[in-house]
Amino acid sequence: MNETQETEAPRNRLQVLGHQRASKKKPLTVLDAKAQLLISYLIHGCQHDYVTQITRAAPTEFDPDARRPLEPGEPMKLEEAADLLRIRRRHARWIMAQPIAQKELALQLQSLRSGMKAQALMTVGEIMTERGENSAADRKVRLAAAQTIMGDEARGPAVNVNVGVGVQLTAGIVVRLPANVPQTPLESGAEPRSIIDTHPLTREQRMLTRVESNEVADD
Repeated sequence: MNETQETEAPRNRLQVLGHQRASKKKPLTVLDAKAQLLISYLIHGCQHDYVTQITRAAPTEFDPDARRPLEPGEPMKLEEAADLLRIRRRHARWIMAQPIAQKELALQLQSLRSGMKAQALMTVGEIMTERGENSAADRKVRLAAAQTIMGDEARGPAVNVNVGVGVQLTAGIVVRLPANVPQTPLESGAEPRSIIDTHPLTREQRMLTRVESNEVADD
């Protein structure tokens, strides 16, 4: 019984479930050749013919499992670019999560956007000069294209109208009346009576009033 039995260290619960340990890699400070190609493939694609060895799902009605090869210059997905560069997909995702890779990606996207502005402007110019059937819809499209080319000059000066909706409170003096002061009809909720108290006349009173009025008129 002198032999010592080696006991295995208990495994982490995350490792038991299939998760790997947290990466202890240091953040990237410089992009190597593969990292630069990875970013370039995401935006501009690969210009070489051997990119056709990577296939992409292209399901159809009759063949839902159909796939097609990538074309040279076609922007690639991250997994496709990683497979073409023969690097692990997890490592590729880790590269793209680095701040230096995100900065390079933003710079290349901005460069691509700036390079496409001239072509976009030419496309808008072709739409503006194309008369078509000269219908109302065609003229509306041409007008929108012209406004796009002119930019802010076509919109004119901007007019901002601000409508303020709120309760304005004015400072004043609050007078507290004595408790024995009688309430007004409005405060008590009663219907106010008319100032002129009218009494209906009888038939004899109306006749006497009419006779007196005739006598005054004869005088």
